[in-house]
Amino acid sequence: MKKNFSIKANRKLLLCFIAILYMLFIVSCGNNKDIKSKSDNCITMTRTQVQAWLQTGWPIPGNSNFVPYLFFTPIPGSNIKVDVYPTDKDDVVQYGKRLPMKISSMSPPCSFPAGLKIVPNYYDFSKEGFTDASGNLIPFDFLRLRPKPCPDNTAYMNFDVEIVTSSGGTEIVTAKGETKPCPPYCPTE
Repeated sequence: MKKNFSIKANRKLLLCFIAILYMLFIVSCGNNKDIKSKSDNCITMTRTQVQAWLQTGWPIPGNSNFVPYLFFTPIPGSNIKVDVYPTDKDDVVQYGKRLPMKISSMSPPCSFPAGLKIVPNYYDFSKEGFTDASGNLIPFDFLRLRPKPCPDNTAYMNFDVEIVTSSGGTEIVTAKGETKPCPPYCPTE
């Protein structure tokens, strides 16, 4: 009789242990997903903000409204900030058209990678798939920046730039590119 009780008790303990592990696994996976999604949308700007810069002829090289680059100025601190400006056809930054990018207020707070030189960054807006075959701005909901070490010069920070479309809670990256820190990489070099 004692053996039978011992087997039943061990079986119950084993089932409880498996149930606890299962719950810990589910909670752990859920938390990782939250952290990832919070950091993914840390620095963004909407399609409407991008469109505010664009006038007829913006994707055509040589046109007076041509926008070849976006110029990002990251500002470090306890509350980071990123301003973005278009350039004109001569690669001159249009400081009068500054737009502050939205910085997420979720926890953990948005930050730049530690130990990197934080300088302005250029993004080749004219070559990264922003237009369709007709030269129109592709459909998207927002532009997202992800700070990281520059692959060509790891002392500097640059950004992955993603053009994102949202539908029913799912985000799809429809175009992707990378900025270049300036200096050392500037459009005129």
